[in-house]
Amino acid sequence: MKGKRYTTEDKIRILREADRGEQTIQVICREANISEVTFHRWKKQFGQLEVNEARRLKELERENTELKKMLAESLLKNRVLEAVCELWSGPAGGGCGDVLATGGMPDPAGGALDLPLSGTGAHGGGAAVEETAARVVGGTRARLPTQATHRGHVWTWDFIADATVRGGALRLLAILDEHTRECHVLWAERALRSQDLLTWLQKAIEQHGAPEYLRSDNGSEFIAKIVQRWLAEQRIKTIYIEPGSPWQNGFEESFHGRFRDECLNREQLWTLTEARVVIEDFRRKYNHERPHSKLGYESPAGFAARLCPSPIPVGLRPPSIGDGQAENKHTASTKSLD
Repeated sequence: MKGKRYTTEDKIRILREADRGEQTIQVICREANISEVTFHRWKKQFGQLEVNEARRLKELERENTELKKMLAESLLKNRVLEAVCELWSGPAGGGCGDVLATGGMPDPAGGALDLPLSGTGAHGGGAAVEETAARVVGGTRARLPTQATHRGHVWTWDFIADATVRGGALRLLAILDEHTRECHVLWAERALRSQDLLTWLQKAIEQHGAPEYLRSDNGSEFIAKIVQRWLAEQRIKTIYIEPGSPWQNGFEESFHGRFRDECLNREQLWTLTEARVVIEDFRRKYNHERPHSKLGYESPAGFAARLCPSPIPVGLRPPSIGDGQAENKHTASTKSLD
């Protein structure tokens, strides 16, 4: 049983058992199947806590997570409201004052268009606001894609958390193409900031072309103003899943499971450099050798090469559906740029 699978309460019980002095630390570590390094790391983290205090700490962490979700949803609703106000400001529209005063606005298609500003009922919540904003654009229902239909249509990105054997934090950024299942980026750092995300996203775009949409959760790095501004400049649309709904980003979560089972849980990563080497080897094997059942047991790179035989456009302009990538049958196959 690996140490990281123990709950906080289990770790404190093991520490208290050592404090009683009935057994040596070596015996306790052997029975718990942990190293002495792990034991002393636990002691540094939880040595002054009792079990009941650990439970309270976990409750506080859970409450903090819920507050973060509420804040993210509130920020998302405010951004949508600002975008709607911009669409309706000017001579043709009533402006933001009318929107805020009435909680609604005229529907371009005729009739009234309800814009909920609060509440959690049938018309409340961030999803309802996003849906309303989609209806405003051009008077039609501009629904965001739920499934990628071609290469470069929807990319997804998210973080994976792990640790080295010595207890050092590892934070990994994964960027995938939802249609081809290619993993364009899988990079490990001790910590990742919004600027780091943009650096790696730009590298992936320079090699594979820009996506039309980018799917993610509402993490602070993904909703940062610097990220939003850069994506808007490159005309890359964003798809944010609802807070606390990881199943809405199913491709990323499925990749995380495979990555943990086939790499992180099998390897002992002692340093950041070693982690980067092992993880990059896994990424290349995943893209070029590992068969994928949803791709007819082809590798993602092989599937992408067959699907898009022509060279994909490189740069920051998102490809369009009719750019000929999927339909071009007269161009010789080229190797994947991965």
